[in-house]
Amino acid sequence: MRSPITVTSRSPAQVVAATIIGAVADIDQFDSHNALAAFTGAAPRQIASAESERQRLNRNGDRRMRYALHIATIVQSRLNNGPGRTSYLRKREEGKTHREALRCLKRLLVRVIYRTMKRGAEHQRSITLAA
Repeated sequence: MRSPITVTSRSPAQVVAATIIGAVADIDQFDSHNALAAFTGAAPRQIASAESERQRLNRNGDRRMRYALHIATIVQSRLNNGPGRTSYLRKREEGKTHREALRCLKRLLVRVIYRTMKRGAEHQRSITLAA
């Protein structure tokens, strides 16, 4: 017996995008990209010791969203001539470690996701009001 649901092949980018959209649900619940970063676990956490003060990624937040964002960050950092790769290499030239550069890129991606989803939500509201 065949299943009524047809499974089609999806690209990893579509799966990551669907995961992010599903985890965020309503972008209006976040006041700023900082709130979205805290939700995704991309907000930095201060780690201080006697001799140095560093930042690490916060392990709080939605696990699926954190994983999807990690995959997107890795892909962006490896794409040749892409904006993510450029940002990653710039951070490395500034003296940041691989992990620190990825953390910065992850935060940049959160800002891009927030702006994109916010514009989409505003566009949807304008269509609803016009109808």
